[in-house]
Amino acid sequence: MANRGREVGKNVKVMVEGPYGGVGNTVISSYSGALFVAGGSGITFVLSAVQELVRLGDDSSVRTIDIVWSIPDAASLTPMIPLFTSLIEQSTLARLRVSVFYTRASKGSFQGMYLPPGMTLAPGRPKTAKFLDDAITSTQSGGGATGVFVGVCGPPALARDVAGVVRTFDIYRKRMVGGIELHEE
Repeated sequence: MANRGREVGKNVKVMVEGPYGGVGNTVISSYSGALFVAGGSGITFVLSAVQELVRLGDDSSVRTIDIVWSIPDAASLTPMIPLFTSLIEQSTLARLRVSVFYTRASKGSFQGMYLPPGMTLAPGRPKTAKFLDDAITSTQSGGGATGVFVGVCGPPALARDVAGVVRTFDIYRKRMVGGIELHEE
């Protein structure tokens, strides 16, 4: 009886790897603020983390969430607008802002593109230091002092830029907000 079913088909060796990604032992919801910086498909890491924070609601300490996403072409944003809109609308306890940057000249016009309040679209590359400064300021003004989580996922140059900004950020302000935790995906 123990070998029942073995006579059908063939034996196959299977190798399972993973899971990959994730933030290890870091509990993002324990921080007062979160800044996510993504390049291209790195938005998948950001979306899963932000969706979890929004879902947690009152069970999360995060009260300010900033998403900074760089994409080559602004047209890549179009299919994501409904998802971003939904996240912004559902995020009633944490202030959620989405800033999207496109790095190549676009063929089409985006004058008529509807972006919900809390979402912006601009040409060029983001100024990571400004976004970190804004995240720290928003977190402090919201009374948060359990730190700011900074997550980055994208090209290596983007990760180096974000890591450099976090490393050289004003130490006094880091302490005042409860520290800055950097996670590179």
